[in-house]
Amino acid sequence: MCFHRIVALSVVLLLSAATSSHSQPLKDGKPVTGPNIASKQGFTAQLWLTEHEEFFHKFAQGGDVRFDGTTNVRRDVPVFITFFITGPGLDASGAADVAADITVRKPDGTIYFQAKDAPCWSAKYPYSPESTQVADAKVKLRIEPKDPAGQYSVEATIRDKIKKIDLSLKKTFDVAQ
Repeated sequence: MCFHRIVALSVVLLLSAATSSHSQPLKDGKPVTGPNIASKQGFTAQLWLTEHEEFFHKFAQGGDVRFDGTTNVRRDVPVFITFFITGPGLDASGAADVAADITVRKPDGTIYFQAKDAPCWSAKYPYSPESTQVADAKVKLRIEPKDPAGQYSVEATIRDKIKKIDLSLKKTFDVAQ
């Protein structure tokens, strides 16, 4: 994808500071499951979308934070593709090494955005293995007026390089006319 296309799509790969949260997503008191959540050998990754950038600032400050996800994306309103991780492998220094390959597809299946080896966590992981953290990698996506309506898909492979585990995640979102 050429540079002007990325600028035209207003897709920006951002890094955010992750801090502690001890809550898993729940609905009616039960853990949320689906193709956007995967787990293997104690490592869990989740893929979500939100229009609420302030979530990341509030999460960084700690305490109780509410996450409002979305599956309906409005044109010209930024939406953030974000990941949550729990229980990554740690090296001898206590550092985790987690990355993501991310692909966003248009309704016709063609690639809208792609990023390879985006860092989700590549530093010391000072949190409890049971705590859920916002990954460093997030994508700010803006659907332009000229972009097609329909169902888009986000596909991600989250790679824990210490545990040597790949988790496949998928989430869809709708764009109205």
